[in-house]
Amino acid sequence: LLFLGKGLAPTIVGKLDYGPKSQATAWDMRNLTDEVSRKIGSHLNWINLPAEAALKEYMKVPLFYITGTEDPYDDLIKHKKKFVQYLNKGRPSLGTGFENTAEFEAGFKKFVAEIQPESEFKELNTKHPLYRSWYKIRKKYGLYATESKLGGRVMVLLITKPFAAPLGTRRGSNVKKAMQL
Repeated sequence: LLFLGKGLAPTIVGKLDYGPKSQATAWDMRNLTDEVSRKIGSHLNWINLPAEAALKEYMKVPLFYITGTEDPYDDLIKHKKKFVQYLNKGRPSLGTGFENTAEFEAGFKKFVAEIQPESEFKELNTKHPLYRSWYKIRKKYGLYATESKLGGRVMVLLITKPFAAPLGTRRGSNVKKAMQL
């Protein structure tokens, strides 16, 4: 059934479903993958991945997208071991609050401190490669990241201003607005 629903298009992101707090919008990842597909000229997919899924399922996605409107810590910490293993395999994660509440940001940072105790969030400067993408990213929106012990690769990225909200409309999204942060 997965083949029939998704075809042969590669999955580029998994939206983590950790409960009702994680479902701020149902359209954000669909709209984002549609935009990236148009940009590169090839169809791409995303999946909604339950937090309870086995590590084997986690490893099928190259990037986790974690969003919400409330503090996610209590829901995410239950799956700490899988996240540590996921990150140790070199897979990055992205956290963004739907409307970027202080509760989501604080809970996400607390969770990351548990799974990556050797790292801390640092604000990325505008010379970082993440600022040079298809769209201009304005510094005032703040990109914070932890880096891996192996070569400084970004492992967890936190976008501190609304990113998901412009993506989350059913009638299409303002992807350009979201990507311009």
